[in-house]
Amino acid sequence: GVDVPRYTYANRAGLECFDANWDELIGLDSTQSTPQDDAEELKVRSNLLAAAEQNGSGIATLEEAKRVTLKGQPVTLKNVRLFNVYDFSGDQVGQAAVFDEYVNADGKTIKVVATEWRNAGGGTPSVEPPSVEELEAAQAGVDEWAAYIRALKEEHGRDNKDGDVVAAVEQLKVRKDYLSALQQRQEEALKANMAAFPDDHE
Repeated sequence: GVDVPRYTYANRAGLECFDANWDELIGLDSTQSTPQDDAEELKVRSNLLAAAEQNGSGIATLEEAKRVTLKGQPVTLKNVRLFNVYDFSGDQVGQAAVFDEYVNADGKTIKVVATEWRNAGGGTPSVEPPSVEELEAAQAGVDEWAAYIRALKEEHGRDNKDGDVVAAVEQLKVRKDYLSALQQRQEEALKANMAAFPDDHE
């Protein structure tokens, strides 16, 4: 565990959810995104973190979690999965959470699909292409976690039922989904560009 839980990463959906940019959120004490005047929610958060710490799989789930944005607006995360994060030596270095939708202060449900999200009732997804750096970093994340899982099995004798392997596979899946979404966004951006400027591609 860590003494002060701080945000060290957030994808675009996470930044949008908390109404923040990268510099505002990264490094922030994560307790500041929990309603401080809601004793019950503070207890729920504490229990969730403890459950992941103590659970043999290193994973804990919660149907919904109440949070506040950096602007002080309420936001409810849905279908939350919290899991422990380990370094390549197998030591726990923190925790991470994923969620597949959230309800903002206006009562709108936003469904999250990797790095692309839209209103539950529809909407136009962004076709802004990812940068080369984003694609390279995403691929590196996939490669690193795949290598870590191989090391756990080959060097430490772990199998697929061990908690650290389960947690690592969960991390790998998140990164594969992220890479896939970036690649899809790149394809959609190319198609949109070709549709907007058809004469340039003849």
